[in-house]
Amino acid sequence: MLDKRVQKGKMTEEDKQNTMQNMHLISNLEEAKDVDLAIEAVFEDLKVKQDSFKKLDEIIQPNAILASNTSALQATPMASVVTRADKFIIVFMKGWQPRKTSIRLLYLDLTGP
Repeated sequence: MLDKRVQKGKMTEEDKQNTMQNMHLISNLEEAKDVDLAIEAVFEDLKVKQDSFKKLDEIIQPNAILASNTSALQATPMASVVTRADKFIIVFMKGWQPRKTSIRLLYLDLTGP
C-alpha cells in the first residue's frame, strides 16, 4: 500500500520509511508483552476474538489497553473474558484513504478513566 502511494507521488520515500519505522510486526504474542495498546484484527468471530484477548491479557503489561477493531460485534462479550475490562475499548477505523479516514472509539460502562 505504501509503495503504491510513493509510486503515485502521494507520499515520499522518506515518509514511507518513517511510517515503516513506527510499525513493529511480530510473529508471536510474547513479543507484545511491553506494549501500551494492543489492537486485535482477527476474523469477526466472537470465539476467535475472545481467545485472542485471553492470550493477550496474560501476556501484555498490566496497564496496557486492549482494543478490538470490530465493526460488528459487541464489546461486552469480548471484555468479559479478560481481567482488565476497565481497559477495554473498540477502535473502529472506517476507510483507509489518507485524510478520509475516520476513527470511532467506543468504550464500555466498565471502561476506566
